[in-house]
Amino acid sequence: MVRISPSVIIAVGEGAIQPYAKAGLAFGTMGRLTEIDSYSNGYDNFETTTVSEGGLAIGFCSAAGIKTQGGSLSFFGENEENNKMTFFAEIAMINQTWAPTKSIVTKFTVNKTDQLSTLTLYEKETDFVDSYTEATAPDLNAVRQSTKNYLPMSSFGIYAGVRFTFWK
Repeated sequence: MVRISPSVIIAVGEGAIQPYAKAGLAFGTMGRLTEIDSYSNGYDNFETTTVSEGGLAIGFCSAAGIKTQGGSLSFFGENEENNKMTFFAEIAMINQTWAPTKSIVTKFTVNKTDQLSTLTLYEKETDFVDSYTEATAPDLNAVRQSTKNYLPMSSFGIYAGVRFTFWK
């Protein structure tokens, strides 16, 4: 998932160790999700590959950390006062879910024999929507509709690094 996370940072203090907190929104887009299933009914072995894509993931991001002044270094022969190195460490969390807008069955085999061409459009393609009315007799020549299924795309991490400031 590619994410953009605009955040607000609240820093406290101006000493050698400065605690801070960040909070904001997380927007993400997922290229595609490929699901490969293998199962058996006792007589035949089935394999399917389904590709899901589309949709925008929206969530929240937050972090708490500290930064420390690492001292001054001279970069490119400039004034040392304008060149700062800062160390940081933080604990971060992103709470986010994603629901695809469409899925397509791209592989269907029975006992290792390709059977994709035997599937109807209704069995191969699904459009995920917020709500729909289910027909008593589905049209097998139309794309199936199903309610969105939100998948967790949250993360938790511990980060550490060095930040260089070359000029003020």
